[in-house]
Amino acid sequence: MEVLTNQPPFLFLYLASPLVLIEIYYILKIRTGGEDTWILLDRTTGNVCFWKRNSKKSLTVPFDQVDCYWSTRAGRGGPSHQIALMPKVNLPNERYRYWEIMLGSAAMYEQAQYFWRVMNDFMDRTRPIPEVPGLIHQVRSMEKLGWRLEDITHGGKEVPIEEWEEVEKELRRDAEALEARLERLFTPEYFDAQTVYDFYQKAPVHFKRDALRNILSKYEMFAGAGRYPGFEYWKEEYDSEVIKLGELLSKLPSRESFYMDYS
Repeated sequence: MEVLTNQPPFLFLYLASPLVLIEIYYILKIRTGGEDTWILLDRTTGNVCFWKRNSKKSLTVPFDQVDCYWSTRAGRGGPSHQIALMPKVNLPNERYRYWEIMLGSAAMYEQAQYFWRVMNDFMDRTRPIPEVPGLIHQVRSMEKLGWRLEDITHGGKEVPIEEWEEVEKELRRDAEALEARLERLFTPEYFDAQTVYDFYQKAPVHFKRDALRNILSKYEMFAGAGRYPGFEYWKEEYDSEVIKLGELLSKLPSRESFYMDYS
């Protein structure tokens, strides 16, 4: 079992849907395996609540007093991996509180680090809430519905599938508009390596993976022999920009390639 230490947060691309954001922009609620146990990350206070329906058994501690573990468990189908949160302090007469959480597949150590960094980023009030698929769906849905913490816990409410689908349509429309802007940047009139790179860097996190895949695809085609398909110029006319774009892309952190394949 390995502990994931607190690391500087960065931007993220994907988060599985079991994660729920409530108390708009302030509290992150994570399933732990049952309806009576939740972990609530409060961005406003910086605290983490290991919540049980029996309030006497709930425990609240500062986020920096919580460790994240990546463990391996043997099973009939082979080893499986889980992520768990564990407070450094416990209630009187309690040995320890080791709660596995449901955030998505953590088959690789890098994936476990990714989820832990999502939590770090969420709890860092100097940074924006990560706009990752799943999480951004919940943020927008809760904002429209105007629900509060008690609506989700004791109220037993869940986001209607219709609301989720409407947010998905909004995100798809946003992605299509961004895709059109990116396509325009590769036309003869606007093609500039730094501009393309800056577009990627400033793109919303939930669009970054598709944007990078599109840019790399065009770069590979453009850097190849012959005329760029459908364009009005020969690659020799823009050789310097193509080379510059390749240099800029090579500077991306290694984690970018991990996110390209991650789903």
